[in-house]
Amino acid sequence: MALKALMISKIGTAIALEKLTAYRAATRHDVPQSAEAMTPAWLTEVLCRDVPGAAVTDVELTGGSDGTTSRRALRVTYNATGKAAGLPTRIFAKTTPFFRSRLQQASIAKPQCEVGFYNEIRPELDMEATTALHAAYDARTGRTVMLFEDIAATRNVRFLNIFDDVTRDMAEDMVRLMASYHGPMWRDPRLSSGRYPWLRSVLTFQHRLNSELPFEACNYTGMDRASAWLSETLMRQKEAVWQAHMRSLEICCDPTMPQTLIHWDVHIGNWYLTPERRMGLTDWNMNSGNWATDYAYAIATALKTEDRRAWEHDLLKLYLEELGRWGVPDVPAFDDAWRAYRQQMFHGFMYWTFTLGIGALQPRMQLPPVALRNIERTGQALVDLESLQAVNS
Repeated sequence: MALKALMISKIGTAIALEKLTAYRAATRHDVPQSAEAMTPAWLTEVLCRDVPGAAVTDVELTGGSDGTTSRRALRVTYNATGKAAGLPTRIFAKTTPFFRSRLQQASIAKPQCEVGFYNEIRPELDMEATTALHAAYDARTGRTVMLFEDIAATRNVRFLNIFDDVTRDMAEDMVRLMASYHGPMWRDPRLSSGRYPWLRSVLTFQHRLNSELPFEACNYTGMDRASAWLSETLMRQKEAVWQAHMRSLEICCDPTMPQTLIHWDVHIGNWYLTPERRMGLTDWNMNSGNWATDYAYAIATALKTEDRRAWEHDLLKLYLEELGRWGVPDVPAFDDAWRAYRQQMFHGFMYWTFTLGIGALQPRMQLPPVALRNIERTGQALVDLESLQAVNS
């Protein structure tokens, strides 16, 4: 509690000073609290650092929205040198200007994980996913900034949501993409050696959530609010579902299980589709753990229930084949992988019941209809796959 009080004081003071001084970022060492605080001088230092003589002459905000983070689209203008070098003119920015979102992000140490991934691991991976032009976090103030190419504008990609139909081809490409980061990082000793001090296991992360947020209570509230979309089987066993969720994370992080890099937030709202019909992934949270926690979450939220039931065996076989293509020496046998898939179905369900069950002092992360659709799909998957029995056995 003392640590939380200190964090509240630090972040509250920082935000008050930002407003009092009309803080604006000027050098690359600054971490702007919002896109509105980005000056041409700051953008020059972070976007033009590899092109001598290039400079940003103007920046214009062209749209955006606010949720867990503040998201803004920018149009950047360069001098002649910058234009000749083809520097990016359409930018997408993520920042944390608001107290509640900054406090929540800082209290669970999420910003360091995403910034660390983009700066240290993303350059190694060959996959269709966002790359950061600049990513930084200031622990003193809780400010985070990430700049990306605005691929919706420059590449005409379409970001997906829970109400989009995901075809069989799209689902297969999702499976291939997950294998393209799970495979290269499979049993990578750097994941547990301290090489990435910002990286933690999914179980460690969940324990931090439980201590910093009313996570379990929000899950029960979320289940109550979604009761019309859930089976009586689940509603009768709310506490057992919570306990199974925690047990599934213990299984996920068992050192005898293959550990790899985990995105952790692979619901369909974080995927996009390119004009070439390739699936891509964004909004990287980052933990370490067993592959199945990502895989189960993605499949259960992306697919309509009837499609999941029809395709899930074939998709898992394809995923295992893809792991082999990436050189994984100990690809799980199908029966073992199927058990892991069943056991790791809780993560998606619990995160969406938490999202629906949050209180007034926490930032709204998603709209209720989005949460309810995700809860309905993941809840039905828990029942279909007998996940409670899989964990307890």
